[in-house]
Amino acid sequence: MTGQRRVTSLQVRLEIEARSAEGQTDAQIAAALQWPVWTVRKWRRQVQRAGRLGLAPRPGRPATGALSHVKPVIRETLRTLRETHPGWGPQTLRLELSKALGCKVETLPSRARIAAWLHEAQLTRGYQRPTTLEERLRPGGQPHPMKSGNWMHKGYNNPSRG
Repeated sequence: MTGQRRVTSLQVRLEIEARSAEGQTDAQIAAALQWPVWTVRKWRRQVQRAGRLGLAPRPGRPATGALSHVKPVIRETLRTLRETHPGWGPQTLRLELSKALGCKVETLPSRARIAAWLHEAQLTRGYQRPTTLEERLRPGGQPHPMKSGNWMHKGYNNPSRG
């Protein structure tokens, strides 16, 4: 069977798990099922790590992070920039990242990938309800004089008169 690639079925994986639970060694299981020892060892360890759910097939590409394909220095610089400037969005972060690293913008991750990474790293800000002008206070905690009704004695003109 050398040089040939065989795919283990779920039934074979379950059989490996059952025989391992009975106390058989990897070599004994491999001989009984006619599979290489390393295949038996792989699935036995997978059961130890993740239980029976670890035996389920996982089709497709392995799940990775939003910026898993970029160099760690880019992720570290992005994190530093975001923590230093929490108001910057992905587009500004991308431009400032190119300045900080001295590279072209085209070689950096896209705005969408940076936004996805910010979300994964929990570096996004929560939604803040917009406030109306009446709810905003002037510096020092005082309401706007035109909204408080004190406009006459403050020297302001009457807004109702043109």
